[in-house]
Amino acid sequence: MTFTLRSAASHYYVVDALIGWVYAAVAVYGVAWVRRRAGRARELSARWDGALVWNDAAVEDVPAAQNFYREVSGFRFDELPDMGGYATFATDGEPLGGLGGSRPGTPPGWTTCFAVASTNDGAIAKSQAGGGTVTMPATDTEFGRFAVVGDPWGAPFSVMQAPPG
Repeated sequence: MTFTLRSAASHYYVVDALIGWVYAAVAVYGVAWVRRRAGRARELSARWDGALVWNDAAVEDVPAAQNFYREVSGFRFDELPDMGGYATFATDGEPLGGLGGSRPGTPPGWTTCFAVASTNDGAIAKSQAGGGTVTMPATDTEFGRFAVVGDPWGAPFSVMQAPPG
């Protein structure tokens, strides 16, 4: 399966958003919160490979989308400073994901991030063996190892292996 440049660009946007979220979350929620979140991902990865750990939406009209999801799902939005309108959303307690503007030339939409026990040997290898593609190779951050893959039908998703410890 071949992705168009437009599709690949949206995958890179997802990773930019995820990595940007991590650093913005440190600034807003503090290191302890982010470490707890990474610990949750590590716990979920150990218990259940494939647990949902983050959802990210790229939209053309952020205020309208926030109003829509606030009405439909009861989300509370907390804008992150210096992130161009990107905001986390939650129903209770800790954020469930984020919502921000789509980049010019990339399609709007949702992307999901799953916790995995192994990014390279597990998720990437299994994705490729099953007909999926890798649109962004694994990238290390202090909060985990991310990659963006596509299923055989072209739907993007990201995977994150929590850091050791």
